[in-house]
This record gives sequence, C-alpha cells and structure tokens, in this order.
Amino acid sequence: MQALINKKYDGRDLKVGRLLADNGAYKRYIITYRGDGLTVSGVMNVPDGKGPFPVLVLNHGYIDPDTYFPGQVPYAVDTINAVRAVKSSKLRYLDKDRVGWLGRSMGGGVTLTALVAQPGLVDAAVIYASVSSMTADNWNQFSRPSEDRARTNRRMARTYGLPDESPEFWRAASSRPYLDRVTEPLLVHHGIQDNTCPIRWSEATVKALKAAGKDVTFVRYRGEGHTFERQWRRSIERTVDFFDKHLN
Repeated sequence: MQALINKKYDGRDLKVGRLLADNGAYKRYIITYRGDGLTVSGVMNVPDGKGPFPVLVLNHGYIDPDTYFPGQVPYAVDTINAVRAVKSSKLRYLDKDRVGWLGRSMGGGVTLTALVAQPGLVDAAVIYASVSSMTADNWNQFSRPSEDRARTNRRMARTYGLPDESPEFWRAASSRPYLDRVTEPLLVHHGIQDNTCPIRWSEATVKALKAAGKDVTFVRYRGEGHTFERQWRRSIERTVDFFDKHLN
C-alpha cells in the first residue's frame, strides 16, 4: 500500500472512440486513455445535453469467483489514472471539478485502495457489497482449491508468506490501516445476507473510518444478498442523492 501512496500517476490522453449505442437519454462510447505505460480501454456513457456533467468512474466487481485474484493492485492504478485522464481532458462536457468513484464488490475494495493512495483526487465515493479492507480476508475467502490456485499459493508463500505466516505483510497490503488518509465522504451499501462478501467486512471498514473521524454513511439491507435484487432501486436512489449532495 505504501508503494501505491508513493507512486507517481500519469493518467492522460482520454480519447472518445466509436459510438456503441444511442439510448435516448445518453450515448455509449468506446474510450481509451494512457497511464503507467499502457493504453487502457473502457466505455463511457454521456448524457444528452450540453453539460458540463459530473463524472463517475465505475470500479466494477469481478464476475467469475473461480478466477478471482484478491488485491488487484493494477486495477487501483488504472482507476486513479482514469480520474487523472478525465481531469486533464479537453472534453468540454466533462466537469473536471465534480468527479466521484463508485465501486461494487471487488471494485469496492479497489475504491478504498484508491481513496487511500490518492486522497483528494475525487469529491465523493460510493461502494456496494465491498470486499474486505483487509487483504488477508479476501485471500482466505476467494483463494479456492484448484491447481492454478495452488501454484499461486506456492508462489505467494515463497515470496511473501501466506496470511498466517506473514501477517505484517498482509496488513501492509491492506487499505484499513491507512483509512485515516481518506478525505472524501463515503457511502457504503451492504446486504445483511451477503454470503460472497460478508457484511462484517463493511462493518469493520466503517468502524475504522468512524474511529478516524471520517464522513461515512453505512446502509444495511435486510434480506439482500450480494446482488441487491429487491432493493436495487432504493439503493440507487440513495446513491443519486448522495452524489447530488457532494458533486453539486
């Protein structure tokens, strides 16, 4: 984590490519940007109208838990560079002074890591059903038995030691010990019946943020699992209200 804090980020050269879809209220485009020696591709939805519009950078969750790799340090670098590319962009319909992060599941953990690594870069953040802010929790939850995983475990054991063998390394690779660096208001959503990312992870993250005096709002959803099927609309309305408050 300290390496991410000390790192120099160079996100730039945001380019809008071909139109993917016109959905009436917004258009969907392929985009690319440069950062850390790479060209990163993605998708951007642009509302109809003149703008400038506030910007949300979405940190998506992982889809296939059988190939889940906890941590995803390059992902945190990419999302920081994405925000920097937005802020240095010459696209007039993007409001560079109103930018937020929204992350779900693994993307929630990535958002927490990015908030720690680059405090003050965005104006607010929302996370849904996030992984733990302690990397060892994620490793233990998602490191499933398989030959590929066994090879990864052996490499990790040789290089750093596994969580039970090297707790100091795994703590230093986690965002929780550094949450006192966070400067942005944060909204946390979590389903009480989430079996993929247990709600106790978000409870511990929120407890640490509050202990550090941070502006954090925590909403629990009774009867909801990891996918927020029944109360998705309610959660989105809360998210919209939160960003309306902090990005406007």
